[in-house]
Amino acid sequence: MPSFIAESYLPRSRRADAASLAERARQAAETLAGTGREVVYLRSAFLPDDELCLHWFAASSSAVVAEVASLAALEWDRVVEAVE
Repeated sequence: MPSFIAESYLPRSRRADAASLAERARQAAETLAGTGREVVYLRSAFLPDDELCLHWFAASSSAVVAEVASLAALEWDRVVEAVE
């Protein structure tokens, strides 16, 4: 299954929100997977100097990852394929 990274802006001042955003992404991915969608939440990282939060997924498409964002009520700037 391909890998994707969802990128979102997260100000340094909201650093504490990174863990809850990751948890919402994980829960949304699990919910969609339970409906037959091919998606698995892998991990997240916060880059405070860049004010960037990254969420990694294995999914059948970027559209499925976008569904995760919608279900979790997260605002992602873009979803890109990642080659590992």
